[in-house]
Amino acid sequence: MAEDKIRKERIYMAVQCGWASIGETGNGRNNKAGDQTGREVKVGEWYQFGQKAVYRWKSRSNASRYARIIKTLCKNDNIGYDMNDRTTLYNLLAKNGWDYTKVNRKVECDCSQLVACAINCTMGKAICSSGMWTGNINSQLMNSGLFDKLTDSKYLTSGTYLKVGDIINAPDHHVISCLQNGSGATNTKLTIDGWWGNETTKATQKFLGTKVDGYVSNQPKKYKKFLPRASEAAWQFKRIGYKGGSLMVISMQKWLNVKANGYMGTTTIKALQEKLGIKETGKLDIDTVKAWQRYLNKKK
Repeated sequence: MAEDKIRKERIYMAVQCGWASIGETGNGRNNKAGDQTGREVKVGEWYQFGQKAVYRWKSRSNASRYARIIKTLCKNDNIGYDMNDRTTLYNLLAKNGWDYTKVNRKVECDCSQLVACAINCTMGKAICSSGMWTGNINSQLMNSGLFDKLTDSKYLTSGTYLKVGDIINAPDHHVISCLQNGSGATNTKLTIDGWWGNETTKATQKFLGTKVDGYVSNQPKKYKKFLPRASEAAWQFKRIGYKGGSLMVISMQKWLNVKANGYMGTTTIKALQEKLGIKETGKLDIDTVKAWQRYLNKKK
C-alpha cells in the first residue's frame, strides 16, 4: 500500500522534459543518422544531472511555442544523436527557414544543438549559432535578451518550480528543456497575456473545482479554428479518439448553462463571452482570454 502511494505521488509530481540523450551505440560519436532506438532524442521525467542554471523565457507565448517545438523534434525519428555530426539538424532547419515540421531526412544533433535549433525555430530566425554548446549557452541566451537566468536552489534540485519552456543547463555537461509546469510554478495572479496555457487552465480548473493538472484534454482537432489563443502546450487536439471531451470543459458548460459535451466550441465560447460582458465572436480570441484571465484574478 505504501509503495503504491509513493509510486502514485511520484507520477503526479513528475515534470516532463525533452532532451537529446545518447546514440544507439551508447556513445556520443560515430552513430548512424536518425533515431535508431526511439530514445536518442526523447521525452522523459526531470532528473538531477548537476544543473547550475535555468533560463526562463520572458514571453510565455514564446515559452509555450518552444516547448511544443522541442516535443515535436523529440518525437521525430529522423533526428538522432551524434556529436560528430551535431550540426546537421541545425543546417537543415536553417536551409528550410527554421520550419521545424520539415525535418524529412535523417540528421543528427546533441543536447545543446537541439536547444539551439528549437530556439531558432521559435523565433523564426538564427538567435543561437551552430557553435552553441553547454559551455557557452549562458552567453548566447542572455545576449539574446529573451531570457531570465534563475540560479536559486529551488529551480535546480527538483522540477517543482519549473515552468513550460524552461531550459535547464549544467555547463560542460548537459541541457534539457521543461515541457510542463511544476506543481509549485503557478503565480498567485495570472499574467494578462491573452494566451490560454497551463497557468490559465490550472486557474480555471481551480475555479471550477475539477482536477488541477493544467491540461484541457480530448478536443476535436477541427475546433482549433475556434481557439486561436489556446496554447498547444495546454490543449490536447485529436483527429480521432476525443470522445467525452474534457471534464474541465464539461464543468464550465454546466456553469454557463449550455449543453455539456466536453468540447470547447462556438456555443460555449459565446456563452463565456456573454458571461464576461464582451463581444460574442464565438472564437477564443485575445480579448476573450484576457477578459477571462481578469475574471479569474478577481476570483482568487
